[in-house]
Amino acid sequence: MTLTEFLAARLDEVKATAAAATHGGNGRWVLQGHPSESAMIWDSNGSAVVYNEGSPSEAEAAHIVLHDPAHVLREVEAGRKLLAASQKAVREADFPDWHGGYASGLEDAVKYRAEVYDSHPDWDEAWRP
Repeated sequence: MTLTEFLAARLDEVKATAAAATHGGNGRWVLQGHPSESAMIWDSNGSAVVYNEGSPSEAEAAHIVLHDPAHVLREVEAGRKLLAASQKAVREADFPDWHGGYASGLEDAVKYRAEVYDSHPDWDEAWRP
C-alpha cells in the first residue's frame, strides 16, 4: 500500500461515517438551537444529536458542533484535492528547480495530512514526515 492509497482509504472511511451521520440532512449541527431543554445539539432535520444530561460540557458540545458531518465532509474534500494536486505535481515535475520543489512540498503536505492516522494498523512509519 502506498501513502496515497492509505490516505485515500482513510478519507473514504471518514466520509462514509460522516455521511451516515447526516441522516439525509445537510450535516450541519447547531448548539442549543431548538426550543426543547432536553437536547443540547440538533441536526438540520431538527432531530436531537446530543441530549443535555449533564454531559457533555458546554465546551465539549461546542467542539462536537465544530466537527459536525458537514465540516468533516468538507475536510475530506480538501484532503482529496490535496492528494490530486500532489499526484499531478509529481507526474508533471519536469523542472526540478521549481516543479520538483512544488511536488516535494505537496508530498510533504500529504504526509502531514496522513500522519493523523498513524494509529491505524496500515500506517507505515516510513511515511512519517
